[in-house]
Amino acid sequence: MEDYAREEGLEGEELLLLRDALSRPLMDLLKGEIDSIASLGVPKGKLGKAVKYARGQWEAMCRYLEVAEAEIDNNWSENSMRPGRARQEEFSIPRK
Repeated sequence: MEDYAREEGLEGEELLLLRDALSRPLMDLLKGEIDSIASLGVPKGKLGKAVKYARGQWEAMCRYLEVAEAEIDNNWSENSMRPGRARQEEFSIPRK
């Protein structure tokens, strides 16, 4: 959906309307599943930690539906913290 929006040049209100139509139902479904798992009294293992984390971050995740400039992923952020291979090679010392 985000690729389509970029290709079509959608921004602002148009982008939010598209997200509301296509992404909000999926987010609502995901929230229902998370809450359903949580109601079972999830264990303290990986699933329990994931459910607790998702519930704690839910409000922040939903900002994507309310703020057109927000992205659904944080790849740009992750990539900015990780130097690229080309950049590493730029500073490497050639070996003989």
